[in-house]
Amino acid sequence: MSTIAKDIAAILKKAGVAFQPLPKGWGSSSQEQIFLHLVPERVCAFDPHHRIVEATDYAHVLAAFAQATLGDFAPVNLRATGTVGGTVTVEFEHAGQAIRFKFAQDGHWVADAFHEQLRKFCKKHLPGNFLSVDTNISTDVYLPHKVIKQIEKKTRTFATTDALLDFVLTGPPLSDLLRAAQHLPMQ
Repeated sequence: MSTIAKDIAAILKKAGVAFQPLPKGWGSSSQEQIFLHLVPERVCAFDPHHRIVEATDYAHVLAAFAQATLGDFAPVNLRATGTVGGTVTVEFEHAGQAIRFKFAQDGHWVADAFHEQLRKFCKKHLPGNFLSVDTNISTDVYLPHKVIKQIEKKTRTFATTDALLDFVLTGPPLSDLLRAAQHLPMQ
């Protein structure tokens, strides 16, 4: 079993997040595969070729993310308006409060700005957030905020490009450098 898989399972266990144990001899170290096995009900996965043809497609996208929160997020009066190649507005109510995401929809894929606004909403209103576990941002897993921080620290994944850029510009912590040095050959 990979170190990453063991670390993630240990973090989930310590936080009290229910998960399916990994089978003995688990060989995959892909975070996507690890989470799809450990907590499949918390995963929101889209085919990388999922197309946004019209603004109303975002109602289905948001509903899929809401389902992965296991009841923490249940948007009501969900509405999406706008145009592909223009601006899209997604509106809904959560806990009696009106929420609006407004972003540019330049192509036919789920906009990065949608993901950013969803994460900001989760940070402010929910006990958890979405951790992107695939490089093409098509697979996200909903976890408590503290669990995401621990997993990011152990695996060094980043929720946003800005977080990655900040890490690159400021450099890794000394503990990360020492841990990396332990895995280098003596030459």
